[in-house]
Amino acid sequence: MTNKIKELKSKAIDPVYVREFLSDHGFACESIFHQPSLTLESLAQQLLIPLPQFARMQLLRDSKGYVMAILPLDSSLDFLTIKNELGRDFEMAWPEEYSALFSKLNSHSIPPLSGLFGMESIIDADLIKNSFIYLPDGSGEGLLKISCEDFVALQNEPKILNMAIDLSGGQLGKGIGMSSKSKLMREKIANLDSLPPMPDVASKLLNMSTDPETMAEDIAGVIETDPAIVAQVMHYARSPWYGYKGEINTVEEAIFSILGMDMVTNVALGMSAGKVFSIPSEGALSAPKLWRHSVYCAALTEGLSRAMPVRYRVKPGTAYLSGLLHNIGLMIVAHCFGEEFHTLSMQAEEHPEEDVADIELQLYGMIHTEIGAELMRRWNLPEKVIQVMRHHHNEQYDGEHQKEVLLVLLANRILAGMNIGDEKNTELSAELLEKLGLDEETVCSVVDGIFEEHSAELDAMVTRLAA
Repeated sequence: MTNKIKELKSKAIDPVYVREFLSDHGFACESIFHQPSLTLESLAQQLLIPLPQFARMQLLRDSKGYVMAILPLDSSLDFLTIKNELGRDFEMAWPEEYSALFSKLNSHSIPPLSGLFGMESIIDADLIKNSFIYLPDGSGEGLLKISCEDFVALQNEPKILNMAIDLSGGQLGKGIGMSSKSKLMREKIANLDSLPPMPDVASKLLNMSTDPETMAEDIAGVIETDPAIVAQVMHYARSPWYGYKGEINTVEEAIFSILGMDMVTNVALGMSAGKVFSIPSEGALSAPKLWRHSVYCAALTEGLSRAMPVRYRVKPGTAYLSGLLHNIGLMIVAHCFGEEFHTLSMQAEEHPEEDVADIELQLYGMIHTEIGAELMRRWNLPEKVIQVMRHHHNEQYDGEHQKEVLLVLLANRILAGMNIGDEKNTELSAELLEKLGLDEETVCSVVDGIFEEHSAELDAMVTRLAA
């Protein structure tokens, strides 16, 4: 990238400046003006532009910052390949981030020219096999046709990867394109005004959990304002699960004698946070089915965490909360996007052999794991719980909270073998167990204990939460 382009890092770029810069610096390009269009895919069809020659950008981020991913219009990003090649675990940026970074450009037509924005970039190798490349100019009413050589020269030291999945030949390529589906859904989420506020009990408990001066009586005082949560905490403490022989009559006694502050806080936090969402009572993704999955996952993750060797161990309270809330993205979709959820539930019922995540991608270009993780950040839930929401289907996850993520993944695979939940993979690989310090015999013992001795208690909790 030339020094002239580097100087543009700090400038606010607008569509006119894009064209003037290309002209002033000898980059030959053809301008193509058009009527405003909802999607780039429909625009390409109108102008008879081959989709593999049409470049689009997708803004990614990780702990190191933003990266502009550039790929053909008929493709979707393969995040696993990107991670394997670059060692970075990206998430897709949200519409408000596009607005902040590209404030003078049409958010649907950001020019995929990373050099103009001083931004890191990665480019799909197939895109630059074309002699010429078409790209939006940022106005929403114009395209540019530029040689591949000049296109690459306008990037900020790009990394070239085979990082795209071709969607043109399959179901995902039909109708509105994947990139537009994802963008439309993200805009709906960004503009969402119906996400319930965090319940008062959950908010107070969350604040207390980070305050070293919090006492058991403080936690008990908050929990006792919600009779349903009190009932569940007391039920848990009196359960044969913990084998306590004495009487438990108050939340404070449950904390001191059996569960401890961490466990009680997380049981109450999970119940309080989860029960605010309105979920249909019928269908493949009904409230009873979603809560059965979540409650059994919470019980399994807690039980498995207690069976882990000390050097591997996840706090049981954290394990429980992560298991109970890991699928809250589906509950959020049900509560906030009723039409989309109804279609998803119908498709899941008609195609039980398909992963729910695959159906979600077909319908709206993203999956509930990302929706849940991003929206729960608005509630300031612990980061380890957020990462479980985001990555609990990804066995290759190796981030800071790997054990929490893999523990929930393991529980989901066990439940999949019992036809509970949305996971389809039932493999308990030796590598997965090794990372958690567990073996098959230990896992089977925990599972048998939960399903043979405590399923009635768990089902009763499901009924209360799903009511």
